Amino acid sequence: MGATEGDANTIQGPRGTQFNFRLGGSLDIKTSNYLFSEIGSLGTSAFTNTGGTNLDASTWRYIDSTIRVTGVSTGFRLDIPVRFIKLIIF
Repeated sequence: MGATEGDANTIQGPRGTQFNFRLGGSLDIKTSNYLFSEIGSLGTSAFTNTGGTNLDASTWRYIDSTIRVTGVSTGFRLDIPVRFIKLIIF
């Protein structure tokens, strides 16, 4: 059975052809280095962050993840790769 307007696990309102959302890290990702140390990887190349600071490969870690978006009526599925990056000060 498909989703209906009153379902608690669906987005309320009329259905459309576009969907927009924003992504934010959890409190654990924002405030702790634990997940980056346990399941993340160490940076492998240098880059410049948005503040203009040059970061060498030993100062940042990242966690790769995926966001899956599935269409309600078509069942079409889109997997979007996401990389969470955090500056690690030793």
